[in-house]
Amino acid sequence: MPFKIIGNIVKPFGLKGNLLIKGEYIAFNEFSSLKNLFIGKGNEPEEVFEIESINIYNTLYNVKLNNIDSIQKVDLYKNYNVFIPENKLSVLLNETIDEHDYLIDYKVFDNNGDDLGNVKFCEEYPTYKILTVERDNNKEFMVPLIDKFIKSIDRSEKKIIINLIPGLIDEN
Repeated sequence: MPFKIIGNIVKPFGLKGNLLIKGEYIAFNEFSSLKNLFIGKGNEPEEVFEIESINIYNTLYNVKLNNIDSIQKVDLYKNYNVFIPENKLSVLLNETIDEHDYLIDYKVFDNNGDDLGNVKFCEEYPTYKILTVERDNNKEFMVPLIDKFIKSIDRSEKKIIINLIPGLIDEN
C-alpha cells in the first residue's frame, strides 16, 4: 500500500504521552478523521498506532496515541515522519500547490459557470489554506481550500470551480 508523508512529530506535549505534529497538506477535519497514525524515520512507515484523540494546539496537532503514555516514549519518535495511506487522501490533498503561485490570479466560478472573481491571496492556517477572492465590485470573500467548497482546480486554464453555499458571499 503506498503512503504519503503528511507531517512530522515535533516534540512531546504534557506529561501523559501526547505529541505535537506539524501537519502539511492536510486539513484538521481530514486529520481528525484518521483512526491510525503511521510513523517512520524515512520515506516509508515503520509502525502504526491507534489514535486516541486529536486536537489543535497553536499551529500544531496535539495527538494522543494508544500505548504511548510518557514523555520518554514520545521522545523516541521525535522528528519521525507521519504518513497516511494514499487512498485516504482527498482530491485536494493530492493536488500539489506550487508554493510560489498559491493559485493567485486564478479565476473563480460557481457550479453554474458564473464568474465570481479572482484569487488575490492564499493564506495558510493550522487546519487548511484559505483563498481570498476579489469580486468585480472590489468586495472580497474567503473560501476554505477543502473538498466541501472546492469542486475542481484546472491549472492549465487557471480556473477554480467552487460549490457556492448560501452566505459564503455577502451580496450587500
